[in-house]
Amino acid sequence: MVDACRVGAMTVRRLTPADADAFRRIRLQMLRTDPTAFGSSHADWARKSLAEIGDWIAKMHLFAEMRDGKCRATGAWYLRPEGSADGRGHVIAVYTMPELRRQGLFRQIMQMLEQDARRNGVVQLELDVSASQPAAQAGYLALGYGEIGRRPGAKCHDGVCSDTITMRKRLPA
Repeated sequence: MVDACRVGAMTVRRLTPADADAFRRIRLQMLRTDPTAFGSSHADWARKSLAEIGDWIAKMHLFAEMRDGKCRATGAWYLRPEGSADGRGHVIAVYTMPELRRQGLFRQIMQMLEQDARRNGVVQLELDVSASQPAAQAGYLALGYGEIGRRPGAKCHDGVCSDTITMRKRLPA
């Protein structure tokens, strides 16, 4: 299992329940700054206890770039219950702090996710991205993800709805 990877000054590692407070801080930031990009709400996560967040982390393959005890970029995957027989995983919670974008953190997190998923028998990763997030779509396309479906108006925030695009990537053996 891949637990950590260092590239230059960046260290990406798998989070554990002991990292619940650090993850909670970046999770609340991502839901506050980009609410239409995620399937959860800031209010829901603000109510969660650290124990609940630790339990959530334990169920995920959650990776983060950390510095000084703070998550600066994150991404997770989990084995889809309906996809366990055919090796399908789902990517969630991908986020880089705005001031750190365009420095390779997204690519590093995604590479760690893909390597870890492959080692765990996953042959295909899927994800959902909001049509209101063209930079995220471009990033996934650059990594080899392709659109396989679209759900009109599936993501709504403050009365504004946008399409959800489902993308997938088959992982190399």
